[in-house]
Amino acid sequence: MQEKYPDVIQLPEGCSGGHMACQHPTIPGFEMKFVWKINVTDNGVVTPKLSLLLKMSEQGMAGPARMNVAQQAPSCFQSLLRLVGTEAAIEILIKHMCMDK
Repeated sequence: MQEKYPDVIQLPEGCSGGHMACQHPTIPGFEMKFVWKINVTDNGVVTPKLSLLLKMSEQGMAGPARMNVAQQAPSCFQSLLRLVGTEAAIEILIKHMCMDK
């Protein structure tokens, strides 16, 4: 995805890191961070966990609508993951963020 959205996506820890950051192209201080963990039990059961964290500056939080989005985004992201899968869910959010330029 970094090739598709090079102006938006950063991999602060490199390709093998535990998160991907997406910064809004025009709103300073607005960032989506996708964090992943993979748990493996002693029996070899693999359980991936993907979370969305939002970081918004006061400028980005202006207005009750944006505050509501910031509060509901992580749980909505979990629903989106179940509906469309990991890659599609992340891409939907990135595309939506880029449309707001």
